[in-house]
Amino acid sequence: GGLAGLATGALLADQGHSVCLLEAHERVGGAAHGFSKGPYYFDTGPSLFAGGSLSGRDSSDPLAQLLRLLGIKLPVARYNTWGVLVPEGRFNSAVGAKDFSHTLRELRGRDAAAQFAELQRFMKPLAEAAVSIPPVALRRDLGIWRTVTPHLPRALRHAAHFRLMSAPFSRVLDQVGVRDAFLRGWMDLLCFLLSGLPSDGTPTAEMAFMFRSFYGEDAYLEYPLGGVAALAQALKDALEKRGGKVYTSSPVQSFWTENASQRVVGVTLVDGRRIKAS
Repeated sequence: GGLAGLATGALLADQGHSVCLLEAHERVGGAAHGFSKGPYYFDTGPSLFAGGSLSGRDSSDPLAQLLRLLGIKLPVARYNTWGVLVPEGRFNSAVGAKDFSHTLRELRGRDAAAQFAELQRFMKPLAEAAVSIPPVALRRDLGIWRTVTPHLPRALRHAAHFRLMSAPFSRVLDQVGVRDAFLRGWMDLLCFLLSGLPSDGTPTAEMAFMFRSFYGEDAYLEYPLGGVAALAQALKDALEKRGGKVYTSSPVQSFWTENASQRVVGVTLVDGRRIKAS
């Protein structure tokens, strides 16, 4: 019942499959949740959306593609700057490479700014490679040739960069020579906002998307009204609208198999209930 499970369930239901989604927690969203303090609500999970990923303006963004496929229109607020409070200081950071370079030079000096400029140069072709094949075109059967072939000419131009896409982003930072402690910490922060993990646990492909939209031309941030939980709720609604069922507080204890073939035919929940697949 995290964002990935909700997205998968909604897409399957959209293709006519009968879907039952089981979530152990009392609400859906997985890492996409938060907490309240007085009148304020704080998100605690992945919460970085840039360049039209929620409004659907960036047709290359995988989240925008997902929302468009499911017909989800999510109300968002748009920002060009964000307030930052870190041990090194408090500042308003404008979205975009030039403004961040200026802030970095003021905080850490020219060497840190030069390291970021080199990282920006290195990431540019990776960003182009990351959007050369839409994620929704990738599949695990022979139909992949039908969905991927139209994008092959563009993808082949970036073939040399694909080997790095699944590697952790920390490997790129090491390869480029990013040594400044603040800049390394900043990249860890951006990785966490994207994936919930620091740079050694975040695939380079995710950061390639981020560099394209967050540090590109005319960059801006979007945020769902109602917080990141609103995105989880929209995906849940899309799944249920298509006939899918969502059960929360339903932890799975074991798989239910046929004795003869040992084929999995369902699951057994912790409370003893059995749910059989059709």
